[in-house]
Amino acid sequence: MAIDFTLSPEQRERQLHARKIAEEVLGDVRGTLADLSTPEKRFAATRPFYRGLVRAGLLRQQVPPPLGGTMTGLLDLALVAEELWAVDADVPLSSFSTGLGLMPLLMFGTPEQQERLPSPFVADDGAALAALAFSEPGGSANFHSASLGAGIRTLARRDGDAWVISGTKQFIPHACGWDGEGADLFAVAARTDPDAPPQESLAVFLVPRPERGLTVLGSMETIGHRGALVSRVRFDEVRVPAGNILGAPGAGIRILETAFSATAGLVGAFLPGYDQMAAAEGRVPGE
Repeated sequence: MAIDFTLSPEQRERQLHARKIAEEVLGDVRGTLADLSTPEKRFAATRPFYRGLVRAGLLRQQVPPPLGGTMTGLLDLALVAEELWAVDADVPLSSFSTGLGLMPLLMFGTPEQQERLPSPFVADDGAALAALAFSEPGGSANFHSASLGAGIRTLARRDGDAWVISGTKQFIPHACGWDGEGADLFAVAARTDPDAPPQESLAVFLVPRPERGLTVLGSMETIGHRGALVSRVRFDEVRVPAGNILGAPGAGIRILETAFSATAGLVGAFLPGYDQMAAAEGRVPGE
């Protein structure tokens, strides 16, 4: 049976609106970044453009309506992503990476957490950044591993009415924040018991930008994304309220797998947009 790829009138309207926003908001990104020598300077220079996407409502589109957003589904987001990437690959990466950072909260947060934490990300203005702190030095793809020599080694210990988090994370988009002091909200993957397997101990914690204990160790330039940053950060005894854990220890595997699976389709939509950009510039798509 043939698959009908025809867009509905509402989807076509959303696609054209995203195309218009991309041209109006992102058209000058490349020229703005051209003469800036470091990835940190280039990332900082994208803040007005990121704010422009926020004002256009494209961050709210990644948040469901019950939480103050305007999300209508992942397919609609994929249509938007393709149009943005056809004009610029840097600022949209920061926007959709923020969506990934919010995904654990949006999908697994309690009503109290969902009422307390998303407000900066559904505002009409601003430049709030969220980050999923998952990958670690030494590799984290095997986060199901029970050995602390592999997988997730960041630890969270219970101390009264708080969790205390320590560990190093890397390859986190914009974890440095706009000022080098950290993103506005982190979703941090950590083990609660070094002697228990991740099926019993892996958890995800919601960490608003801490006043102390977070150190940005450095950032790396991303190939193909000159104005986007991925960072390495260290959490040193960072305290968060006990109520900032998502679910219970052991739930982290399901939370992380769901967050990555939900956003994988959006990543796939980036490439056809980027190929449109390449074709418009006379380059071979995919280069």
